[in-house]
Amino acid sequence: MADKAYISNISPAWTIEQQLVLMPAGVDVYRDEVKPRHRQAHQIASLEQRASILRPTNRRRAETIYVASLAVLAWGEPDFRAVLTAAGARGATIKALASDVEIAPGSDPDAAVAVWKASRNLDQRVAALKAGPAISAENRRSKSDKAIKEHVEPYWPLPSKEYPTAALVAASGLSLNTIKDRLGPRPIAQYKHQQNLKRAAARAKK
Repeated sequence: MADKAYISNISPAWTIEQQLVLMPAGVDVYRDEVKPRHRQAHQIASLEQRASILRPTNRRRAETIYVASLAVLAWGEPDFRAVLTAAGARGATIKALASDVEIAPGSDPDAAVAVWKASRNLDQRVAALKAGPAISAENRRSKSDKAIKEHVEPYWPLPSKEYPTAALVAASGLSLNTIKDRLGPRPIAQYKHQQNLKRAAARAKK
């Protein structure tokens, strides 16, 4: 039985690419990329490649199953205990590369579960730290989009004498560069608006 590597996308802290980088050269890599709806439901049946490497066998030769983190192995504690049982039955040692943890056949399952929980909790904290800046950026973008739509966009093509640029910038609370980035240069918007008015007037005369 050759050594194997297992990767999955069930832990938000670990991308497939991050896991692949850690895998030893020359091992067969088994990969489960679970669809979002199955991740939400924690469907064990969706981890088909995991089932493949843990399939019962009559051959008894030591093997190692490499993972980046124990957190990518199982949805929850009962599922992880089942993984331990299946790996032990194969004589397989599970090696988590990021934490340098090994769980050999016959290891205390309760101790292994404690290590798995610690890995999952650490990964969840890392994932939260990664998500924080992205969420903040998304919130800022949403607020600026709303300010532009309400205070600038309707007036951007109109004459500057009637709606001064400085007044629009002040009303939005944004920088002029941010507004230009979203709406483009104001002279172009005004030119296009005037052209549209002329075409509309020409059509009305026909």
